[in-house]
Amino acid sequence: MLAIIDGNAGSRRAVGLVWSRAAVQRCCVHKLRNLTRKAPKHALAEIRDDFHRIVYAANAETASTAYAAFGRTWIKSCPGVVASLREGGDELLTFFAFPKAQWKTLRTTTTIERLHEEFADG
Repeated sequence: MLAIIDGNAGSRRAVGLVWSRAAVQRCCVHKLRNLTRKAPKHALAEIRDDFHRIVYAANAETASTAYAAFGRTWIKSCPGVVASLREGGDELLTFFAFPKAQWKTLRTTTTIERLHEEFADG
């Protein structure tokens, strides 16, 4: 069982109470929005690209490496961005435990966001 949620703490608590054994995937679209809200305008494109290296990685190992690199790259100039990424934790990478054919669908919470992501990524 899998729950795909945004960053709402109440949603996370509810999933834990109702479906305590469910895997949880944080919405990557919502997380990217949160990151870019905390980022200076001059760094937006680079932060977005670095985040995409994590969530569009070929596998979980590559994603973990990109996750660590994101932190090292941005911690001094954008500590709020790094804190926001870390808040999502491993739940940003849960989708890697599922078949690759499902990754696009599992990375985000809403059908509209999924549809946009699938067309944008091709």
